[in-house]
Amino acid sequence: MRKKVSIIMPVYNAAPFLAECLETILMQTYGNWELLAVDDFSTDDSLGVIKAYAANDRRIKPFKNKEKGIIPALTVAFNKSSGQLITRMDADDRMPANKLQILESAFKPGKTIVTGKVKYFSSKPISQGYLDYENWLNERVDYGDHWAQVYRECVIASPNWLVDRSCFEDDICLDTLAYPEDYDMTLRWYDKGYKVITSPEITHEWREHPDRTSRNDNAYQQASFFELKTKCFIEYELKRDEPVQLLGAGKKGKLVAKILTKNEVPFQWFDVNAADYVNGLMGKKILPLSSVMKGKKSILTAWPKEVNLRRNIRTFLKENDLELGVKCWLF
Repeated sequence: MRKKVSIIMPVYNAAPFLAECLETILMQTYGNWELLAVDDFSTDDSLGVIKAYAANDRRIKPFKNKEKGIIPALTVAFNKSSGQLITRMDADDRMPANKLQILESAFKPGKTIVTGKVKYFSSKPISQGYLDYENWLNERVDYGDHWAQVYRECVIASPNWLVDRSCFEDDICLDTLAYPEDYDMTLRWYDKGYKVITSPEITHEWREHPDRTSRNDNAYQQASFFELKTKCFIEYELKRDEPVQLLGAGKKGKLVAKILTKNEVPFQWFDVNAADYVNGLMGKKILPLSSVMKGKKSILTAWPKEVNLRRNIRTFLKENDLELGVKCWLF
């Protein structure tokens, strides 16, 4: 018998979308699943919708969160789960009908994560920023370079993965995650040496709407992401008191510089327009790129959209023994 898949799903004020979400789960071609839906103190009828569906299908199991927040909700759901394989769902999204079948079929025992491609949908035009992120995520599947890009963005979509339950029994304790929890979990998978297995098919449909948590909660804004990933970079990539080269003095470079300084990490700062910073920044001298030391661990914070400029950056990195994901990490 194929392994049971436990779907852990936080639910907060999702009543307008919840029925559609649940219908796509019921339509799965892979039938050996259970849904652990945890209502996170909703003020609408989300819990009522879940209970109505649960009355007709015992695989749907409603619960109330013990304390407010996505992390406690995920913890409650996992603790109530019985499946050997674990995946996550968001209550306002949709599953393609073959999602669970694709993920389960691709799964390999051990420290592995299975993921596929994503697609945004909405009743209104989707912003270019979200479309860019969709394309970027799907490129990671095509190129198979998730871990080389892990500090750029969250390389695995929060509701689009499948792992063995031992992941959360032995390697990652859900209630110790920090927000943004999806990125923290992805960075921990990276640190623990998990292998990413991919499918070229779309395995998740992301709903874009103005009430999404990622739009409205400060825990999911750029500053929070930079705080998390820079701290993880320091812990995972640097030895104690090991210096790093910071390439780029733009907005992202300044964010990283503040966090490195706060964590007392020694660094030298470089920029293509170093001559424009005669007085330095934040008490640091800005050096020209010609002064970059070959093979020294570096953070790259500039990645322009122009293809030719990206090609020039790749050439520069190659000439200075700064392979992306090995000696240099793109932020």
